[in-house]
Amino acid sequence: IIDKPLALFNIEDYFDDLLRFLDTMTAEGFLRPEHRNNIVSESNPEKLLRTLLHFRPEEVPHKWVDKLREETEEAVGED
Repeated sequence: IIDKPLALFNIEDYFDDLLRFLDTMTAEGFLRPEHRNNIVSESNPEKLLRTLLHFRPEEVPHKWVDKLREETEEAVGED
């Protein structure tokens, strides 16, 4: 729905388990690689901010919400 990154300030590897879980979700097809790649994780605050300043989201060819929007617009238009 959004084209902004999710930034994790990974102090002392706090988010490592979450990141491994997201990698597993991606490998098993539950999370699109484009969405996984839009999650930024750094332990260095300056590097995290630099990464966010230069961040360009990966294009997602089709979002599930697009179909939902179309169906909703069609349903509302029929009333």
